[in-house]
Amino acid sequence: MGCRDPISAVHIGLFMSAYYAGFAVACLFGTAVIERVGHIRAFAAFSSLASAAAIIHAVHVDPYSWIVLRALTGACFAGLYMVIESWLNDKVSHAQRGSLMAVYMIENLGAVAAAQ
Repeated sequence: MGCRDPISAVHIGLFMSAYYAGFAVACLFGTAVIERVGHIRAFAAFSSLASAAAIIHAVHVDPYSWIVLRALTGACFAGLYMVIESWLNDKVSHAQRGSLMAVYMIENLGAVAAAQ
């Protein structure tokens, strides 16, 4: 499929579904990555893969590869959320955990809303 060929509504639906399928799969296996390599390396790996997938979207225009790339992006973002939240839970005292997570959620949801 070339750059000028239209992308069907089915493909667009598959792009969107693949992101959440990847997100769900990573929720099952992401903790194993964090336990195996640690928070810092897991964060670096997930963020690097997500960045690479975004770049590959731009240079390789093919709906089937985009489905795989969207699943990879979803998995990476789930992994990033796991790393950040488990890292925060690990580094903060029990007495401050609730306050910190409240601030984190306000910042996170505020950034998502502002990005729209």
